[in-house]
Amino acid sequence: MNKNLTIIIAFLLLGCSNTNNVKIGYEQDEGNIIDINSGPVESTNVIKNYFDAYNIRDYETIQSLEHDDVTFYGPNGELVVGTEEHYKLSKEFLTAYPNTKWTINWSVSTDVMFNEKPVENWVTSGLSITFGDDSMSDISRVVDAKIIDGKMKTVYIYQRQLNESEIE
Repeated sequence: MNKNLTIIIAFLLLGCSNTNNVKIGYEQDEGNIIDINSGPVESTNVIKNYFDAYNIRDYETIQSLEHDDVTFYGPNGELVVGTEEHYKLSKEFLTAYPNTKWTINWSVSTDVMFNEKPVENWVTSGLSITFGDDSMSDISRVVDAKIIDGKMKTVYIYQRQLNESEIE
């Protein structure tokens, strides 16, 4: 009986240990269906550390989590390329809105399983952004970031204004 129990426990542990190959969806790329699998949860730490650094204005850590040629696609058509340009714009923004805080509400890591090119790891996170005063209305944002070697490479940002019933 002990031998059977050991085999069952080993099977369960081995069967549950690798969740990175679980198909959770797909994307279309030039008419081809590409599987999207669950990705390494460790990648969500890049986003957590990034916004934690923003909340304490640790620009060195922020820049260390971006590739030198990082590209940001903003919600209103903005395009920001490179850590230097992003640093400059971040400083300007936080000077104008010094009480801004980012709260991550959820974050998931996925791998896009291309057949003809390397797998891409993306972390998609939902955030609440508050400004701490009446200078701007609070917003909800979804950030979709390609993670390469523990750093953000490409970032798409989508947002909407929160209505009064959503604000605590």
